Amino acid sequence: MASEILNQNRSFITGATALAAYVRVKLTAGLLVVAGAGESAIGVTVAPSAISAAATVRLFNGYGTAFMVASAAVTSGNPVYGTASGKIDDAVASTNAGAPLGIALEAATADLDVIEVLLAGRIPVLAPLASVDQAVSTNEASVVLLANSIRTALINHGIIKGGA
Repeated sequence: MASEILNQNRSFITGATALAAYVRVKLTAGLLVVAGAGESAIGVTVAPSAISAAATVRLFNGYGTAFMVASAAVTSGNPVYGTASGKIDDAVASTNAGAPLGIALEAATADLDVIEVLLAGRIPVLAPLASVDQAVSTNEASVVLLANSIRTALINHGIIKGGA
């Protein structure tokens, strides 16, 4: 049985590449790797880590703030999105499309600036939610209906992107 994590940080083992501090990361085959542009990430590293070593990750599923590396100038107060090499930017482009990770609390002037971001408190959705039209039990249908209602509200308020 896995252990329960009750805070915003968790350790994972890095893959075949060392990781810098404050970059967005994802799990691939159970190992922590840098998330690319538009890819779902589980969080951001809090310190550099070596190959095949334990790395602490600030998870995206909660609220609060996290430091992140900018890929270009970012305006304070703007939503930020994932870009290449685990970085962020406030420009909405096809290469960094996806739900905003949060709001920039400070400005970045150039590539590699580290800024504080107010997290959106989201769990990355890797696949579309099920439809209530599918053959599911009454309890499962209620959960799916609630999840779809929440997703629609988040889309309507601009917190996440997608079709309502």
